[in-house]
Amino acid sequence: MLEGERNDPDSIRYPETSNQQPASLGLGDEVGTHDRGRMRASEFINDLATSGRYHFDTGEFANAANLTDVAARAALRRLRILGRIATPYRGFHVIVPPEHRRMGCLPPDQFIPQLMTHLSLGYYVGSLRVRHD
Repeated sequence: MLEGERNDPDSIRYPETSNQQPASLGLGDEVGTHDRGRMRASEFINDLATSGRYHFDTGEFANAANLTDVAARAALRRLRILGRIATPYRGFHVIVPPEHRRMGCLPPDQFIPQLMTHLSLGYYVGSLRVRHD
């Protein structure tokens, strides 16, 4: 530092760079990308949730967002870290609305039928009742 210059961040001179925007860390609402016709991951899950659908698979997201499988998994991993989605089964993801974020996932009865359909497994739900006289 030259004599007479202050020692604070405002006096530090940074090298000139091009007019590029700073790189996003992929956190918050900036999860995913929005260039080259790609949809952001947060936009994808918001679109599904507003249509009343709270589940999707990795391939569906990759196609909608125009991402490679590796890039799609990375974007979904960031959403999972933020608590915006849960992955109860590999490749099957559940959107976690704000009222369920403390629990970390939707209640099972809200996604088990879709998971079983995704896995092509038949299932039934039974209940036992005890008769009291």
